[in-house]
Amino acid sequence: MACLEELKRHLSRMDTPQLTDAAIFAYKAYISGDMKVNFLQQINQAVVKQSPERRTYDAPKLLEVLAMHHTITEECFNAICRDIYRAVDLFEPVDYQRTSRVLVRFTVPLIHVIQRQLKRENMENLKMVNMLSKRTIDHWEEFSEYQYHCVARDLTLAGPPFMSLLTDLWSRNRCVPITIV
Repeated sequence: MACLEELKRHLSRMDTPQLTDAAIFAYKAYISGDMKVNFLQQINQAVVKQSPERRTYDAPKLLEVLAMHHTITEECFNAICRDIYRAVDLFEPVDYQRTSRVLVRFTVPLIHVIQRQLKRENMENLKMVNMLSKRTIDHWEEFSEYQYHCVARDLTLAGPPFMSLLTDLWSRNRCVPITIV
């Protein structure tokens, strides 16, 4: 708790990679939910203030942490999406998974209901879905069967991407046999 208070005092001086590390720390810390949400809301505001910054950071992880705790705003979502466009060449399969998972949904564990929070709050990005679909198709050999299936499923549910991309995306899925008519 003292660490989190100390981090709060320095949020205004942190750059985006440091804000990402602070968000991950808060996500993993054993603290009350209200404190965590409050801290992540402050990180959300700090990211928006620094949005024109062009530093490389783990944008998919930051997007996932903020969305998981319902602390992401539309302005922050758009800023992180811009950074994801710039950093997509550096993505590993887990980054595709994180981004596609956030774009489509997240699960509320107490209710066991899948919600499409981002779509409901108009934070969807079809251009991002199409771009990630193209990149996933280009780098499909780097994915495990399970990773590829999860990304293909999530991108299909998030968009869906253009039909040509959708067909190509699912034709490479080794996890589920698909017959394309």
